[in-house]
Amino acid sequence: MIDEKCPAKINLSLDIVGRREDGYHLVDMIMLSVGLCDNLYISRGGDEIVIECGNESVPLGKDNICYKAAERFLEAADIAERGILIKIDKKIPIGAGLAGGSADAAGVLRGLNRLFGNVFTPEKLKELGAAVGADVPFCIDGGCARAEGIGEILTPLVCGLKNPIVIAKPEFEVSTAQVYKDYDGLTEVTHPNTEAVIRAVSEGSAARLRECTKNVLEDVTAQKHGEIDEYKSVMDGCGALFSMMSGSGPSVFGLFAGEADAVKAEEMLRHSTNEVFVTSARC
Repeated sequence: MIDEKCPAKINLSLDIVGRREDGYHLVDMIMLSVGLCDNLYISRGGDEIVIECGNESVPLGKDNICYKAAERFLEAADIAERGILIKIDKKIPIGAGLAGGSADAAGVLRGLNRLFGNVFTPEKLKELGAAVGADVPFCIDGGCARAEGIGEILTPLVCGLKNPIVIAKPEFEVSTAQVYKDYDGLTEVTHPNTEAVIRAVSEGSAARLRECTKNVLEDVTAQKHGEIDEYKSVMDGCGALFSMMSGSGPSVFGLFAGEADAVKAEEMLRHSTNEVFVTSARC
């Protein structure tokens, strides 16, 4: 049996810089893996791909992104065997803007690669992952990286951030497709200074991030869901050096100077949601 830890990600910045002819948005994002992880257990047996998960919200058939990743791997490796069991121990909130599904798909690709003797390079795994989901290539290696194109063009970054991180997901989900569609209707957008974000991340200055970063999708989701600004206000009131929505939402995260402030924010946010976590950068 192969076991894989599958870290969630947060977006330290998220910018949209254009659109392709096929309608996909071109992004420029700074992504960071965190200690909040799903666990996967992968083994051989049976005659088909089987997904098991104790979370009833996770689909177990062909619609599961892990199933799609396994199918893609077996086809690319020209492996006739289809007897793969994938058990998912789900810790990352679902539909949260934390790439939980993408992290799991990346874990499947890494795990199957180990299971069958490392037939592919990490770069080939990223290529396979890009066909499954835009965040999967980043999740193959994780860490801290600049993601461009539709998320598949990755530049690893030095990360000096050692701060406690609080992540809180409101008790609802948002449609990523709808958020991007609503973004296209905006007439005014404040963009991040991505180069300044990279410098702040390298220097480990969470306070400086407040001055230069932005998630351009945050205003879209916050206009419909007041919880985004409420959670940010709680974090800021507890001493967050900066707080922001991750991805298309609805999860909000904050970076704190010390553990005591982070724990205080966690306790306050538990009045609003059960899905709140204290973690740290995984880079």
